[in-house]
Amino acid sequence: MAWGGDDKSWGFPNFFGSPSAVSPIRLERMQRGVNLSHWFAQVDERHGSSPEHFRHYITTRDLELLQAIALDHVRLPVNPEFLFDMDQPDKLLPEALASLDEAIALILAHHLAVIVDLHPDPEFKEALRTGDQFVDTFGQFWHTFARHLSHYDPDWLFLEILNEPEIHQSEHWAAIQQRLIEQVRSAAPDHTLIATGDNWSAVADLVALEPLADHNIVYNFHFYDPSVFTHQGADWAYPAWFHLRGVPYPSHPQAIAKLLPQVADEDARYALREYGDQRWHRGKIETKIQQVAAWAKQHNVKVICNEFGVFKYYVDALDRAQWLRDVRQTLENQQIGWTMWDYAGGFALVLNADKERQLDPIVVQALGLTKAAF
Repeated sequence: MAWGGDDKSWGFPNFFGSPSAVSPIRLERMQRGVNLSHWFAQVDERHGSSPEHFRHYITTRDLELLQAIALDHVRLPVNPEFLFDMDQPDKLLPEALASLDEAIALILAHHLAVIVDLHPDPEFKEALRTGDQFVDTFGQFWHTFARHLSHYDPDWLFLEILNEPEIHQSEHWAAIQQRLIEQVRSAAPDHTLIATGDNWSAVADLVALEPLADHNIVYNFHFYDPSVFTHQGADWAYPAWFHLRGVPYPSHPQAIAKLLPQVADEDARYALREYGDQRWHRGKIETKIQQVAAWAKQHNVKVICNEFGVFKYYVDALDRAQWLRDVRQTLENQQIGWTMWDYAGGFALVLNADKERQLDPIVVQALGLTKAAF
């Protein structure tokens, strides 16, 4: 089983008495998964948030591919703005909700568990950070949404409070998360919740979090270290990433020296040189993830890494596969479940994301999955 923490807390006899009381059945269904991004969140202008997009972006064939490689769950990012009116947070918008229910039913029909992840845009999270009233509004919505989702079998559907909070103050985020969890729990008393640390849910953000009083929670972190490698060529967040191409993994100064003459941007050159000097390899990845395992053991809670991946367009495919393998094996060795980012986006598990999708055999192998689907 792929879970951090003290295994003695798994059984039902101590369900209400132990620091972690998450059903072992549910833990088994959150070991190996993938994010279904760009379906109900991160929807670009080409697709729009239309019923047509919601109905056809992920199909029966896609889910059959995931079944064939023995994944046990998916994480379903959902932009809350698709579902509620700020002026009426106790009401769900019926058209988008019907599309979401249809999607969840399709996933469950393929015997995949689903993490429903509230995944808003940065502006939404900024409103949470700066407006106490907005936290209350969002809490009212979460209560209404959780009450709707509570009708799904709690052994198959899990509720994630918020993706990468970006509150930028850990105590403030802890207070917000506590308020949201109280609203969710009052509407869905039996469902397992997914909580996280502040900012971008990194290792340091999680280990700074004091676990909550609710015992039916799994704690989540994201792993993209080192970002110079995993986000090379990306045109969002840190501008230096965009100027990087062909950054190798593992790293050492000699390999990086060959790339430096090709990089004109000063910040990118600095980041690249630092990456070489840090000598990133599996051992450094293990050291980082061991911090989470130690935190989980200290607090006797369960953890999952529900995002990790490499932006694929400017990286050597074999280097990407090596990083994925190193992270995945480290997580499994530490008994931590994982959910790769993502299925058909820029970090994809598939080839030809906009055409008839086929699994990328190099990635499938790096993830230690079966090859029956291709």
